[in-house]
Amino acid sequence: MLYFDFTVKNYYTSPALADTAYNLVLKMKGLSLKSSTAMRNIIYSSGDSLLISQFDHWRDLKQRISKFSQMTDENKSMIGYADSLEKILLKKSSIFSDYN
Repeated sequence: MLYFDFTVKNYYTSPALADTAYNLVLKMKGLSLKSSTAMRNIIYSSGDSLLISQFDHWRDLKQRISKFSQMTDENKSMIGYADSLEKILLKKSSIFSDYN
């Protein structure tokens, strides 16, 4: 995040920083999507109905969280729960993958 702060503060003196920051964001989103897709595929192909159910629940939580317009204590709690569930899913799905 420091790089992005630096980019915003120095945009007028170094406009090329914005291009670099934008490209970096796109790469990070691409990696995140690739990772999420791989995790989803591993979980669904595992045949573990509990793991699949947890994944679907986590995905629904993430969709609800993305619609938050303000941060309340309840929303922070939901984000914390979703993060904890994501860690469990990552750990469980790694058992089925070759990415260990």
